[in-house]
Amino acid sequence: MTRLGWVASLSAAALLLPACATLVAPHAVSTAVVDTDPHAAIAVYATADDLPLRDVLVTLRPMDVPATAQPPASAALDLMHRHFEPLVLAVPVGTAVSVHNLDDVDHELYSFSPALPFSLHLAAKGGSGAVTAARAGVVVLGCKVHDEMVGYLYVTDAPYFGKTDSDGYLRLAGLKPGRYTLGVWRAPGTDEAHARTLTLAAGTEEAVRLRF
Repeated sequence: MTRLGWVASLSAAALLLPACATLVAPHAVSTAVVDTDPHAAIAVYATADDLPLRDVLVTLRPMDVPATAQPPASAALDLMHRHFEPLVLAVPVGTAVSVHNLDDVDHELYSFSPALPFSLHLAAKGGSGAVTAARAGVVVLGCKVHDEMVGYLYVTDAPYFGKTDSDGYLRLAGLKPGRYTLGVWRAPGTDEAHARTLTLAAGTEEAVRLRF
């Protein structure tokens, strides 16, 4: 099924769901996968005021077997036009994040967040540095020179995670059948306290609609 077709069918199904304020509990609609893949998948569609919502973080933690976190990886964060690009960067615990200043002014990057407190000077036009995300948590990023600059580093120990794109869409595939805790985070306020239990069956894809 194409993404447009999936969104259309999900929108039709959503008409049967009760209207709720703020964050709505995820609603799962099971759809058959056309092949015989023994794995499962979820497709998330996030909206705010019925418009697609990007940068919504979704985590999945298996409940029936011990969770194995993703291994550390490399990631990059750019400073462009006095903005963080991307605005929200999600990485596994232990990831080294390289930061590059593409602006023509110096930046003094910092965070007071318990998960990763740091201070980093980045010279104009190519200054770079790195930080290591050693602990899980949300790291709020700022610049001591430019108060309007705010970004987010989301460090997770969840084995499966991702964020919605500009169409409000995210798909996580290759999942083992079973029960999962689905967590949701959106800058700057909601967090995994909104977690819900989700059961995935082999050969199916669960459509999850999130309204903010």
